[in-house]
Amino acid sequence: MDILGDLSDILERVVKELDEFDSNREKIIHLTRDLNRFSGRAISRLVKGGDATEFLMKARELYGKLKPLMDHTAAVLSWNVSISGVEEFVELEILHAIMSGEKVPDYNELNVPSWIWVTGLADVVGELRRVVLHYLLSGDVKGGRRYLDYMGEIYENIIGLDFGKQIANSLRKKVDTARYLLERTESDMLMAALGRKISEGNAGNKEGVSQIGHIRED
Repeated sequence: MDILGDLSDILERVVKELDEFDSNREKIIHLTRDLNRFSGRAISRLVKGGDATEFLMKARELYGKLKPLMDHTAAVLSWNVSISGVEEFVELEILHAIMSGEKVPDYNELNVPSWIWVTGLADVVGELRRVVLHYLLSGDVKGGRRYLDYMGEIYENIIGLDFGKQIANSLRKKVDTARYLLERTESDMLMAALGRKISEGNAGNKEGVSQIGHIRED
């Protein structure tokens, strides 16, 4: 089973969703600015005893556009309070799936916001490094290689993502960290593989010397 097979499709959906949030954020900024301006003009007219109907109607129109955007985007802001815990949960679920040989669950299956799912996914690279090191310490280079490949595949899928600072402001840092950990782990893997070959070569030489000794004794 290709447990990371749907990763690019999941991330494509995430990008589409977060692009919409980012677009809404820009609209909110412009609408808020205009709402402030027209409300101020209406207040100024009223204070001076003038007719503020035109500005009042425009302000109501602007707020009518702003309110649904705020309702839709408010979820992003409210999740920021618990983002660290949810990221850790996502990291756990994805790592568990990988270690169990199951397909990685997407954000809908975990019922978490898509942008938190992505940052949690990025954190999995660090945990996979620990898995690789465990295999290397036990002398299982082949087992470690499998999880190093998962690290590389996750990194390759998240490297080009850019959602805007307001939505995933820690993603870029996490991607940089993932790259650093991947490079270190690749180096560790290479050193372990070379060490194993040297060890096998030395063992072969000792066996050859031993056989030569037996021949001389005969």
